[in-house]
This record gives sequence, structure tokens and C-alpha cells, in this order.
Amino acid sequence: MNSAQLHLALTHLPLVGIFLGILVLIAGMILEQNTVKLTAYAIFIFSALISIFAFYSGEGAKIVLDNVSNISETLIHKHAEYAEVFFAASLLLGALSLIGFIVNVKFSQYDKIITVCVLLLALINASLAIYVGSSGHAIRHSEIRTHTQMIPLENLSD
Repeated sequence: MNSAQLHLALTHLPLVGIFLGILVLIAGMILEQNTVKLTAYAIFIFSALISIFAFYSGEGAKIVLDNVSNISETLIHKHAEYAEVFFAASLLLGALSLIGFIVNVKFSQYDKIITVCVLLLALINASLAIYVGSSGHAIRHSEIRTHTQMIPLENLSD
């Protein structure tokens, strides 16, 4: 397995984890079940940990792609920029989820506040996941380049 294959194998886990975690967290909120919310927090923590490996395997994937013809350096750079933002947001979500896990177990009076904060941050992460995933697919899948209009990273804060 080369670096590009490893990167592809790892990158899908944090993306799927964000969306799965959101669904589980919403279910836990609706059902008012702490164990379901704890499961969502665990999914977000796991996703954050895997995102470390996914992010750092990206440089190796880039080196592999340097030897492949017809690969846009601009698309790789755009993907790397989105990945940096998503990576930071994923780590923040994982840290907040760890805090949420502890609060839920030890200080349950603050559980609702932290749960809402985790959900909001997870929704932001989900939108970032769409950008990082789409920009990654655009590197090798020319069929989506013409149909996908990416918002420049500097416009995300507007």
C-alpha cells in the first residue's frame, strides 16, 4: 500500500464519522438518552483521532501524485487548504466532545449546553467536510470538476 492509498483509506473515516455522529447526537437529544449522546461524543472523538492520520498522510499522497501526469497542482493546493481548516475543526470538535463526555458523566447539569455546542460545531464540521471531500475528489475525478463550484476558502468567513 502506498501513501496515496493509505490517505484515501483514512480520509473517509472522519468525514463519515462527522455525519454519523450528528445523526446519533440528534437521536440522543430527541430521545433524551445519555448513552446515545455519549456514543455520539465517542464517534466525534474517534473521528478527530483518525483525522490526525488522514491529514498527515496527505503529504505522502501528494508525493505519489507528483509522479502522475495530468494532476493539477492548483487542485492539490486547494484541497490541502480545505484539509487544514477541516483538520483544525475536527480536533476542536474532538476536544469539545471529550469535554462533553466528561460533563455528561460528572456534571450533568451542564449537559444540555455542551450538547448544543457540540452539535453546532459538528454541523460546521459537516459543511467543511463537504468542501474537503469535494476538493479531494476533484483532483482525480475530472467529471466533477466542471459541475462542482467550490467557494474560495477566503470567502467562507464572509
